[in-house]
Amino acid sequence: GLEAVVLQYTDWLDENNGKKNRDALDDIVGDHNVICPLAYFARGVYVYLFDHRASNIAWPEWMGVIHGYEIEFVFGLPLEKRLNYTQEEEKLSRRMMKYWANFARTGYGNVVQ
Repeated sequence: GLEAVVLQYTDWLDENNGKKNRDALDDIVGDHNVICPLAYFARGVYVYLFDHRASNIAWPEWMGVIHGYEIEFVFGLPLEKRLNYTQEEEKLSRRMMKYWANFARTGYGNVVQ
């Protein structure tokens, strides 16, 4: 088990890079505490992973995307021009609103044609 973890998370071309090792440790903890239990618990249901870092985000890049951050996109915050989201983020927000609305309406999260 431990060997598999080391192989999965180590950047062998730069294995002594402190920043990369810190990020790998963050990934290990996140995967162990959140991602793996979620994948196990969510068998047979719809699930998604939101990993977009908004262009106007305030916290350091190494922190990644925090839990629940997609809510800004689900409720259309990127459509507010004065908040300085990109056009791509506006499009992402519109898609997410459509996915969530379709799921609420039909129980199926994909865009209905």
